[in-house]
Amino acid sequence: MGRILHLISQLEEGGAQRLLSNVVTLSKRHQVEVATLISSPSEKLFPFFRNCDVPVHFLSNSADFYNPGILPALRKLLKEQRYSLVQCWLFESIVQGVMACRIENVPVIASPRNMRMLLQLNRHRLWERFLIRKVIPFADLSLFPSYSTAMDFLHAGWVDFQRLRVVRNGVDCAHFQPDGHGNALVAVGRLAAEKGFEFLGKVVRRLRTFFPQLRCIVAGGGRGELPPELEHVLFADDVRKVYKQAAVYISTSWVEGLSVALLESQAMGIPAVVRRIGPNSEVIDHGVNGFLARSEEEYVSSCKTLMEDADLRSAMGTNARAAALKRFSIEKQVEEMESVHDELIAAPVLQTAL
Repeated sequence: MGRILHLISQLEEGGAQRLLSNVVTLSKRHQVEVATLISSPSEKLFPFFRNCDVPVHFLSNSADFYNPGILPALRKLLKEQRYSLVQCWLFESIVQGVMACRIENVPVIASPRNMRMLLQLNRHRLWERFLIRKVIPFADLSLFPSYSTAMDFLHAGWVDFQRLRVVRNGVDCAHFQPDGHGNALVAVGRLAAEKGFEFLGKVVRRLRTFFPQLRCIVAGGGRGELPPELEHVLFADDVRKVYKQAAVYISTSWVEGLSVALLESQAMGIPAVVRRIGPNSEVIDHGVNGFLARSEEEYVSSCKTLMEDADLRSAMGTNARAAALKRFSIEKQVEEMESVHDELIAAPVLQTAL
């Protein structure tokens, strides 16, 4: 049995945090711990991490992911705890984690959870994009949540094919089960530019010409503002309460790795209308368990079709649940991820120092 450290940027609400909580809960082959670059007030932590039994290390009290004290603190943790392997979740953690592991000669996995486009949509500083691009190749393996994301990095020359693995995101289908549906559109995601909420507001405005009382609920944290057509609720400890208000799950996000929220809604038997991008196409079979859309017109048409036809919503919801059970169970994801961990722990470090 090895000791695995999962390094993540922060533990406030987000898809990666929800996914990580399931991964560390179900990991059996190895002892697992979590470290986060920055700390947050306890009330803002994803609920699982507030009182979990898994050791959680906070490397900095700063809000800056590149605080100069983080790298020394991480190196100190690696020396003291002698981990078998570190897996770095999200871009900022990849920069800090790969650098520390190369210096301390610890095997390391880079695990970007999104497409590279996110770096541009979030207007990251040029030096930060440069760091991320230069550091990722020094990881022993790069682990991606979808084939589309892996191909994006591969075609750009950011990763090497021999050191690339794909383990698709999963969902706890025992926790997320069909439990009645409402009559609203529901979106789940942080109030961030890449989520496309301005676009969603335009879609809802047009849909209300057909359904004047239509509600569109957006659940998520963040400090941004939403268009007036959208109803914001803070992310609940139990997000199932939000999904149960949905007739249709909708996502206008411009970029995803493999959306955890989409998988959750599928497991709850909710048909989806989502943007036609690669990772979504790995989940949604167009016309079977949801619709893929590009333009505002396609979004409006697909949502209108579903809202007007209860039998179609029910059939697509049944197909959504079946697809989640067959292809995207969290148990399958953890099994495959632990196999990757076994592979790297058994092999010598592949990369040289920075």
